[in-house]
Amino acid sequence: MRIMVTSEESDIESPIDPRFARCKYVVIVDVESWEYEVVENFDRGSIFYAGSRLAERLKKRGEVVLTFNMGPSALKILREAGVEVVLGVRGTVKEAIENYISQKLGKRSLEEKGIVK
Repeated sequence: MRIMVTSEESDIESPIDPRFARCKYVVIVDVESWEYEVVENFDRGSIFYAGSRLAERLKKRGEVVLTFNMGPSALKILREAGVEVVLGVRGTVKEAIENYISQKLGKRSLEEKGIVK
């Protein structure tokens, strides 16, 4: 699984950039190996469609986006492409991914026991 996280800097220990459309970078992490690549958001200074352009660039590069805030157009593009979008995320890129994974694993364990569907 590849998780994409908006970031203020170009590494996994960077703080999350809360603005999807205006983020400096997106760090794309393979959660199996913890190897990552960085995508610079060249459209962050655009007056129009910055979020939509970034969403188009990312929609086939991972399964999940973690960020704090995202506009409706970018959200629609990603969701229609089958990308899970998690909003309200804070902390560093690494912390966000660890929290996402632990919550998913916790939910899956509960589902297996028939407690949560």
